[in-house]
Amino acid sequence: MSISTRLSAALSAFRNPTPPQAPRKPTPPQAPRNVYPGTPSIQRSRGIVPLQSARRDLTPFRRRQIQALSRDLESSDGIVNAFLDKAEQYIVGPRGLQLAPNTKDRDWNLLAKESWKNWQRYGNLVSLQGFEQDQSLIARTWLVDGGVFLNRTFSPDSGRPRYQLIEAHRCETPWSRVGDEGKSIIDGVEVDPVTMRPLGYWIRIGDTPTVEQSWMFLDAQYCDHIYEPSRIGQYREIGIFYAVLNDYLDLQELQGYEMGAAKDNASITRTITTQTGEIEEESGIGASLRKETDPDDEDRDIYYRNVLGAETVVLKAGDELKEHRSDRPSVSVQQFWDYVLERATAGSGLHAAILVSRPGVNGTVMRAYLDMANDWFRARSAALAGYFGRVCEWVIENEIKSGNLKNAPADWRAWKFTAPKAINVDIGRNSAATIAELGAGVTTYDEVYGRSGRDWEEAFWQKGYEMSVAQKVADHYGLRRAEIIRLDPNELSAGEPVDPDPSKPDPSKPDEKEDEE
Repeated sequence: MSISTRLSAALSAFRNPTPPQAPRKPTPPQAPRNVYPGTPSIQRSRGIVPLQSARRDLTPFRRRQIQALSRDLESSDGIVNAFLDKAEQYIVGPRGLQLAPNTKDRDWNLLAKESWKNWQRYGNLVSLQGFEQDQSLIARTWLVDGGVFLNRTFSPDSGRPRYQLIEAHRCETPWSRVGDEGKSIIDGVEVDPVTMRPLGYWIRIGDTPTVEQSWMFLDAQYCDHIYEPSRIGQYREIGIFYAVLNDYLDLQELQGYEMGAAKDNASITRTITTQTGEIEEESGIGASLRKETDPDDEDRDIYYRNVLGAETVVLKAGDELKEHRSDRPSVSVQQFWDYVLERATAGSGLHAAILVSRPGVNGTVMRAYLDMANDWFRARSAALAGYFGRVCEWVIENEIKSGNLKNAPADWRAWKFTAPKAINVDIGRNSAATIAELGAGVTTYDEVYGRSGRDWEEAFWQKGYEMSVAQKVADHYGLRRAEIIRLDPNELSAGEPVDPDPSKPDPSKPDEKEDEE
């Protein structure tokens, strides 16, 4: 390119400069979609779901909102209350999970069990309710809130082991430590920054936050956070209804709308069709015959009253009076309500047939639902038994150290908790099946007795004791044991033969007179 050409291009650029372009606005990052429905700002559209840790998905705000909505659901929904009542009944039972010491020392097992029972009566530091009753409260709170804190401490008066129950919403990061959130404190849980193991829990003092708010720190060694995480790295609890909150709320709204429509329809008894669609004051519609006739014409009034009746209504020509028939509640709405109910209850862990009467559910299907429900109950019982085992070990250990439990064997930590009996709608059928399974060797006494909430070893010892007492009584009175206690229906026939009455003939022998003949 020549010098003149380049000079001409430069002059042209100087005379017609290119206007500067406006800088592009940076695209703001999109907020991640709320992965827990039932909390505010729920989005129906499916956007990009970020892959992040459990503690980032379950933020303190979302967790508190889920707890608040779950508690409101518990206090306002009959189905939810029925769910929780069933859960209490079959997870811990009216007497709680029963301790069954399982050491080789039978006598010490009995002493340990008695010591545990005595402690349960007064174990709560702030309540007169014993640990047996508190187990139901723990199970219910665990399902609604997602968890509960059990702090092991000592009585300031007697120095005996005691415990405190603390609601989960009181665990939060102190305001002065907010900067440590995500580093050494995760939503009120202080963790080891290297191993991420929980070290303790910050509990707000008082139920209502104040300007001069204070907190207390509870060591994780003595404070049990009773919860069931659903993800790895989940440090805080979440209630069992978190995935079906919208379904239960839809049920409440649907029931409210349909109930309102049914009430409105029920308040209407008759409808009147007029030519104009309006009722004039002089029309006489809705007035009785006696009021519309001339008051002075008594003979006419008596005539129509005798022929048509005293409550006959007079209408104008062209008007029509009809009986109003309501179609609410609608059958289709009922079917849809049943569908949503099954979604909600199944998502919580139980089928709707366990809670409410379901038409068309036969025995075979119902037994399948009950088997699944019993498995669900047993899993919850096992989870709570793991936490209660820590309490039991702590109590028994203190009893050993204080000298109340002497001569503890080396395996004194060997025990188990017995869950309450399972749901059973066909006792005779299931009993026959159990006997057949025992005979075939495909089940164990531990499984059989566990279905009824009993410990098989304790039952065997008790059975042996009863048999020995029955034998002593029989020997004393010169009787057979089977005459004292019938342990086996065939025991009488299998025992020693009873001397027959010599005055009566023996039916097993032929008649002597017939032989002679």
